[in-house]
Amino acid sequence: MKKSLSLLAIVCLLLSMGLVSQVLANAPVYPEIPSIKLFTNNVGLTPAFDLAWFNTAPDGFAGDKATSYTATAAFLSLSTLSSSSFSGFSSNANQGGYGSATGGPNTYTMVNAGGSTPQSNKVKFATYRQNEYGKYGLTVGKSITVSVSSFTSGNSAAMAPSFGNASAIIVSDTTKVTAVWNAATTGIVITLTAGTSAPVYVDVIAAPTIPAGIDQDKERIAIYTNLFGVGDFATGSDTAGWGLQAAPGRSSIATQSLVAADSDATNTAATGVWEFTSADANGGIKGTPFPANCIAVSQGKWYISRMKVANKAANTDQALLFSFGTTAAAGLTADISADVYATGIPTSWTWLEAPVYIHTQPTGNTFYPQFQFKAGAAGTWLMKFKSSRRLRNCLMVLVVRFVACTQVESSQVPPARLSGVIRSTLTPPVNLPIL
Repeated sequence: MKKSLSLLAIVCLLLSMGLVSQVLANAPVYPEIPSIKLFTNNVGLTPAFDLAWFNTAPDGFAGDKATSYTATAAFLSLSTLSSSSFSGFSSNANQGGYGSATGGPNTYTMVNAGGSTPQSNKVKFATYRQNEYGKYGLTVGKSITVSVSSFTSGNSAAMAPSFGNASAIIVSDTTKVTAVWNAATTGIVITLTAGTSAPVYVDVIAAPTIPAGIDQDKERIAIYTNLFGVGDFATGSDTAGWGLQAAPGRSSIATQSLVAADSDATNTAATGVWEFTSADANGGIKGTPFPANCIAVSQGKWYISRMKVANKAANTDQALLFSFGTTAAAGLTADISADVYATGIPTSWTWLEAPVYIHTQPTGNTFYPQFQFKAGAAGTWLMKFKSSRRLRNCLMVLVVRFVACTQVESSQVPPARLSGVIRSTLTPPVNLPIL
């Protein structure tokens, strides 16, 4: 009589041979890998990135990791793979340099016992390179100046000759947004002229000439409608929309004032700034909008609060920005996220961003941002705030400049924010803050 092994016996046999993890592995999953911008100076990147970092399979760093990597199609044969100490395989993607303006795709294939996954990126060689721009939430009728020169670097002159030319700005919907160069041609003044339920895009071209040929770099600025009504800090009515309390762990409330304009430690000016000052390390401030200023949100959507902050000098202070999908209280489930500077606040204007996904449909207007500052010693904070868009944006400055909230698409969520760690004790806000 023939005997057959049971499934359990087969699995036990594979386990004893160390093969079961390979048999049961999920194929590698690579939703995206980074694209690369390089100057036309024959200088490459070795390595540019590690493919193993981007495997999002359930156990992508262990049981589901790729066991072989191949550069199946390299643009101009300029991309190769090399050994990685992280993965233990040849997963480092190297990108060679080139001497003239051009661009094209690279394709890599990642394989394990569960299957294979190809994924492509793009490489561009150009005279000028722009970093990724932010996503800005604006109140209708308000403007923001984006300093494009600070986002741009060049292989030759620092300032791209295309800057200052109207044709170097492309607006996706001119009925809702206007965009013009400032007098110095170093920044673009963007104004939201009408509300919009979807982002309006302002594309910026950095190039040696206009019209631009293949030697150009184009980056996109996303403009959303700010859903938060008391974050512009243009008038006293904005600050009156917030309840101020001592920050958790601090015994005194920092003094505050609204100033028409102020500068960070690098003398970069801003208008509409909320300024807080603490006399010693016992001071702090917690700001929570009154319920009348909370925002209605929808289940299954991303929202983001953004705040722009700065400190007047080097410090050990803390800045915390929270997004609450609803009030956090005993017995309630709440969607909460945070972005935290735990060991010092930057001395130049810097964004904090707290995106949050709404899992359960709340009743009424429940979404709100909250900011906290905690002194490490005597000092002054500046803040601006923009608060909720459907993942659109919020801004705050210790000299607080602006807080905004907007709704955004999941693709617009800053990737680094999706897996952040809060290194601070979370203290839920009171429902009705007391001035």
